[in-house]
Amino acid sequence: MSSGVQRHFFEVEGHRLAYEAYGQGDEVFIFLHGVTGSMAGWRGFMEPFCRRGRVFLLTLPGHHPAAFPPGYAEARITAEAWGDLGGRAVAALTGGRPATLIGHSTGGFWALAIAWRAPEIVARAVSLSGFAWGRWGAFLGLQQRLLLKLGQSYQPVFAGLFRAMNGAAALASRRWRGPESTVLPGASLTQRSLVESEPDVRQLDMGAMAQIFRAMYRQVDLRPYLGEIKAPVLAVTGENDPFVPPPQARTIAAGVPDGMLAAFPGGHLVMLERPEAVQAAILAWLDQHPVSSGAEGPK
Repeated sequence: MSSGVQRHFFEVEGHRLAYEAYGQGDEVFIFLHGVTGSMAGWRGFMEPFCRRGRVFLLTLPGHHPAAFPPGYAEARITAEAWGDLGGRAVAALTGGRPATLIGHSTGGFWALAIAWRAPEIVARAVSLSGFAWGRWGAFLGLQQRLLLKLGQSYQPVFAGLFRAMNGAAALASRRWRGPESTVLPGASLTQRSLVESEPDVRQLDMGAMAQIFRAMYRQVDLRPYLGEIKAPVLAVTGENDPFVPPPQARTIAAGVPDGMLAAFPGGHLVMLERPEAVQAAILAWLDQHPVSSGAEGPK
């Protein structure tokens, strides 16, 4: 973790959740990261939003340094349950006032689920490479299917694959890491995200990750409920995203009553690959959907 970063912890429905807080002002943004990721990966991308108001980086359930409740049942990983959980978490951060949610991938799904289940707490939502239907593509989708088909016998292989990938990412991140895990000048936003996220990703509970992979495939489908989302939604997609292909974003934008689509050249990490373009698009969209007041989070 970068020097000087403070993390705070709280509990909702037995989940241990964590957040980092930045900026100040009336408008509040809550950033939600993707599966097998870290809230630290947002630190570079969030900077323009810190100039507009208060920014919270919130952990996805089950992701280090957060943790599932003991004995957490996989059957509880549903759009309804996670939407309710997220609504209570957001309300705890904002003191009950509406916030703008910005989520990537599974964080984008979570933002939509919260907007559906807790409309009073969501002023706007941005889904970056997010999904309404939890069946992923390419390597991630293959892991979902293998976990379901092969059962417990595949779980050690799944854990080993991700540990190997995380080890390779850790080696790569050393090229851009300075003293005390600070990011060297000149690193791209993708490189910065890798350096910032690596300590958390290295400590992920792979049993919890396997639960999420299976549950998303088997029991998560927001498509029938998109029409009930009252908040404006911006669905951002990378045109070459193999993991959450562009039809997901088109479905979200078409299904939400006040939905809008924004497509950019790039892949699943389009907001890191083309940060200036994506930031500008989000900020322009926010200006088109102003909120009368935001919320101040806990000090």
